[in-house]
Amino acid sequence: TPPSCCCSRCLREMARQVGTESAAESAHLEAPEADSHRTPSTGTLAAWPEVIVAKILSHASLHGRLLSRAVCRSWRASADEPATWEHVIIAGYTCRDQDLFVQGLTSLAERSLAKTTTLRIPTIPAHKVEALLSLCSSVSHLAIEVRDEEGAHHSDYVIAAVSKASPPHLVHLKHPLPPSLLDSDERYHRSSLRALAKNCPNLRSLDFSLPSPYDVAVHRLVDALHHCPLLTSLDVSNCANVDDRILQPLRARESPLAFINVSGTSLTPTGLDDLRSLACSCTA
Repeated sequence: TPPSCCCSRCLREMARQVGTESAAESAHLEAPEADSHRTPSTGTLAAWPEVIVAKILSHASLHGRLLSRAVCRSWRASADEPATWEHVIIAGYTCRDQDLFVQGLTSLAERSLAKTTTLRIPTIPAHKVEALLSLCSSVSHLAIEVRDEEGAHHSDYVIAAVSKASPPHLVHLKHPLPPSLLDSDERYHRSSLRALAKNCPNLRSLDFSLPSPYDVAVHRLVDALHHCPLLTSLDVSNCANVDDRILQPLRARESPLAFINVSGTSLTPTGLDDLRSLACSCTA
């Protein structure tokens, strides 16, 4: 399986795998010159309009889209079209140097991600998240994954970065909640979650699910839910200490949630019964 990474080092490795010198050149983001003098025939894909080729390339893997820039100049232009990168899914990166990965991702964003609507990336430093989202102004579905519990400890900074960037079209966010230790600070008006809810008023779906049980900042979650009037979907599975307190903001809503997932939480049987009346679909 080819690595889903956009840094220059991993692109060079991909080039070695396919055995093409032109692919190696694309890792340095240099325009290939070999085919520049050729005139495409009417039967080749290169003769099609760039927007059509971009639409076709948008269905390729991240690996395929990056390597397509090395075919010829017309393919390079199509591969750089924003339509090619409407959906960007990067589950992780293969290089050990995170700075190198972030550099490659930022270069890709500057070139092609202005119209990206779906963006899924691994956790990167918070200030890099803010800079990246400033380049991806059309993002509506954002997922910032964490690899382990250590990554979840920094989630407050990442959420704060998203709220500062304030993507105007953001409707869905997937990222862990801040850790429970932050609940000792009761200055919720400074909470990154409240800032996110206020700065991204179109939020309709929040996914705070975790792969394994983890204690989160419940008070901050409850406070933020009061400021998400358009919310229709909430996933807090494996947020181990989420309990009946979550019912308070849900009771205050004018309309019930369409979906809520509370599996792996600490809700009582009575709380679950109440929750089922506050949501059209409840998973426990």
